[in-house]
Amino acid sequence: LERQKVGIAKAKAEGKYKGRKPIDDKKKAEIAELAALGSMTKEEIAKAVGVGVATVYRVLKAGCVIVHGSKSNEEKQHSVLIGWG
Repeated sequence: LERQKVGIAKAKAEGKYKGRKPIDDKKKAEIAELAALGSMTKEEIAKAVGVGVATVYRVLKAGCVIVHGSKSNEEKQHSVLIGWG
């Protein structure tokens, strides 16, 4: 276990161990909007957005806040995220 920690630390220092990239805010906003509509299951949302079901649960658990103002319909599709729980 100790050797593994040393190896991981070395790989990180060399920029070879970066981990998984987080999903972008547009996908998070889309997940939140689809969930707010209440017409789709979490599985359907995951398939529509192109993420896993666990990601949908994680995003919803984080409790993102979406701003809906006087935007056009096109802009509402990609609403601005102002905070994550």
